[in-house]
Amino acid sequence: MNDSEDTSPNGRWRKRLISIALGCLLLTFSLGMLGGTHPRGESHIKTWSRPGTGFQLDKDKPAPPNEDSEASKDFTCDKCCYRYTTIENGILEIQSKSELMKRGCEKRLPDAMIFGVKKGGTTTLKNFLSYHPDIAFSQDELKFFTSSEDRYKGVEFYRNEMLYSTPDQISMEKTPAYSHYPKVPAMIKKVLPNVKLIIIMRDPVERAISDFVHMQVTIARKCKKKSGCNLDNSGYYIAHTFEDSVIDSNGEVNYSNLLVAKGVYVTDIQRYLKYFKPEQILALDGEAFIKNPYPAVKLVEQFLGIKDYFTRDHFYYDVQKGFFCLNKPIPNNCMKESKGRPHPEVNDETLRKLRDYYRPYNKALNDLMKVDFHWSS
Repeated sequence: MNDSEDTSPNGRWRKRLISIALGCLLLTFSLGMLGGTHPRGESHIKTWSRPGTGFQLDKDKPAPPNEDSEASKDFTCDKCCYRYTTIENGILEIQSKSELMKRGCEKRLPDAMIFGVKKGGTTTLKNFLSYHPDIAFSQDELKFFTSSEDRYKGVEFYRNEMLYSTPDQISMEKTPAYSHYPKVPAMIKKVLPNVKLIIIMRDPVERAISDFVHMQVTIARKCKKKSGCNLDNSGYYIAHTFEDSVIDSNGEVNYSNLLVAKGVYVTDIQRYLKYFKPEQILALDGEAFIKNPYPAVKLVEQFLGIKDYFTRDHFYYDVQKGFFCLNKPIPNNCMKESKGRPHPEVNDETLRKLRDYYRPYNKALNDLMKVDFHWSS
């Protein structure tokens, strides 16, 4: 026997206490490994482990850990014609034909639509609203009213392009190009006289820069780095720099270039007001939406007359990506990588000229819509 070993009663009790303490420490460590928080930049967001890029929801699968039954119900959207997936995976997964029939799912003409504007925040707004259980949102831009080929196919073709919805849901689509085509408001009025219309608009200077970056990517994809590129008489003029694109050889704003023209929102809305009542149109501030999406989605809920669903907890700011993402019903659910492309530095003289150009139009827009858009111009 080792001379240093303590065989006294006190020594044996001391050993037992040490063993119990070690066991408690191991148990606490193990429980900590099963749950907790996941760091994202400077914040900590409640989450859980999952395979792949996102959830593939299935009613036959058990609910994710650490979620109560009420959250699980919300997660699967039991009243909808689809199950939710992540934005990366397409947002929606259509139910089986038997389920569609059981739930009374049909393709219906839109009750509401986002009709503008390009690079104003339309895609992000559509993605967020798609998770509201009272909204069935078509995920593609249908472009029915800007495509003569599609219109020739008729209204039933348009209806068939919509997403399945239940009788209790608002059917929606989003096509930002509708805002700028002069003949579109009359065509929408003829087919959808009672439709509710949503337009989300950014500071027109910021919108123009964002559109320039978008068009550069589009041109690069179409032209494949060839020396010349045909923009199909689109109305866009895209030079090597933003400054050369929006300022002409005389040093004046090139207002005929769609980079600039699409920021004169008041003209577009005035066309719609010839055919629709003011209460049928909701104007949202895209700059405020970028900074905090919660107030905007609450305004949409009120405008559409649907249930109070979104809370502040649905959204979180991802410091690494630099924009807001969704945390419910699927955690850590962000826009695709194409969102948030870096903007070029623009010289002060070009910015001043653009702001001077847009200022009277922005004031007219504020007066028309009774909304104070606090834009730089």
